[in-house]
This record gives sequence, structure tokens and C-alpha cells, in this order.
Amino acid sequence: MALYPLETNRAANDGANGATSLKWWFLFCASAIGLGSAWYAGLVSKLWDIDQTKLSFVIIGLYFLISPFIGWITWRRERGYAVGQLFQHIDALEEASDLMMKLAIMGTTLGFFIVITSTFAGGAGVNQQLIMDAIKGLGIIYLVTFVGVLCSSLLNLQLVNLRYAVAE
Repeated sequence: MALYPLETNRAANDGANGATSLKWWFLFCASAIGLGSAWYAGLVSKLWDIDQTKLSFVIIGLYFLISPFIGWITWRRERGYAVGQLFQHIDALEEASDLMMKLAIMGTTLGFFIVITSTFAGGAGVNQQLIMDAIKGLGIIYLVTFVGVLCSSLLNLQLVNLRYAVAE
């Protein structure tokens, strides 16, 4: 059973009016506007201060590096141009999405490491600096995980859109 029972109608409509490229464009513009809004609200500078590992910025950079490539492939495929080694590109893009998740897990692990080392480095007594270091480590844990999951999910949405363009 097909995912879309009217597969021929969907393919004819998407290919005729460029809906697949527009879907990618919407996702990319929404991502850029979201990043711009976060910058304007000062959240990017807070993320820079909290994330000692800077892995969240590596993840964001990967997303904005890979996303235009997906858009280019989607646009070319939708217009009927040949894309050399298309399925190898899709496999590599899926691995890039997985890499974002792995970087998020690495950030989580490093955040736990910062929490544990700050807790045991303080000795027997608990002071305000020890608590602040632990909170900073927890911030790294949550923020890097959030950024990794968000960027990986948005990239996967673009890959689903690309797969629909390939199926046409």
C-alpha cells in the first residue's frame, strides 16, 4: 500500500508548481528567522556564555552548511535535472543528521563531566561557586541537547521533502 493513495496526482502537482522546493524554502527561511530572532533577543550570546564546549554552535553551523545543499538537490531534482550519485548524497546527509545528534550526546556527556568535576573539585564543603559551576554544566547538558535535537529534526524534515522529490 502506497503512502499516498493518489501518488500520481501528488507527484504531478508537486512537480508542476515547485511545491517541493517551496517546502524546503519555508523550512530554511523559518530556521533563519528563528536564528535571527534568537540573536535579536540575546539568546545566542547567552548560549555562547553558557556553552563552554561550543558544540551547539558547531551543530548550528553544520545545519546552515548542509541545508542549502539539500535545497539545491531538491530544486535540481524537482526540475528534472540529473543529480549524480543522488542516493549516496542522501545517505551522507542522513549521516550528517545523525552526526548532529552524536554531537548533542557529546555535549550532554561533557556537561555531566563538568558537573561531576566541579562537584568533586570543591572538596567536602559546598559553596556558591561550586553550585554555579554545577548549574553551568547543567545548562550545557540541556542546551546542547536541545540544539542538536532541533537541528537534526529540521534537517530530517528537509530530507523527507527531498525523498518526495526523488519519488516523483
